[in-house]
Amino acid sequence: MHNGIFAIDPLRTFVVALALFSHDDGTLAGETSEMKWKAFAEVLTLLSVAASILYLGYEVRQASLTVSADLNQEIYHAVDGLLDIQMQSADLRSAILQARQSYDSLTPDQVQLHELYWFRFFNIWERTQLFFEDGLITEFTWLAWERGLTPAVTCDGWIVWDRFRDSYNRSFSSYIENQIMPTVSC
Repeated sequence: MHNGIFAIDPLRTFVVALALFSHDDGTLAGETSEMKWKAFAEVLTLLSVAASILYLGYEVRQASLTVSADLNQEIYHAVDGLLDIQMQSADLRSAILQARQSYDSLTPDQVQLHELYWFRFFNIWERTQLFFEDGLITEFTWLAWERGLTPAVTCDGWIVWDRFRDSYNRSFSSYIENQIMPTVSC
């Protein structure tokens, strides 16, 4: 165990260290020069540790912000990729448009394309919600994505949701069923 002055009495150590510079002649009654320097060294150590802890906190905060920004970018790229697939695939666009008019009129190939599209869409939404629940993205970021994703689901997307709802985690399913579905009018 450390048996320096600081370990015995931190307040006394601080007062002694401050007193080093408060007297014109640099002396303190009852304190030796060695004790003064030990006290001063203890205070410097304490300040160094405090500065290190503050810096570590700053670095952790910066790392958290970086992770949050990276995840936000990942969500953006996932949504953008999904939209790119839709734009590049005439078959998918046709299946989506036809499903919006009459889901029952889709061919088996169109049903598969359509279901894959919406399944991926809900996977992106689920992952976004999980990032929020795990504290990896801020509430502001979550709400922004939620406001963007919710109206994007058309009635044909909810048909796919009904077929695949058991494929998603319980938290996400509950969120969709209890918070989003009541606002949907199909």
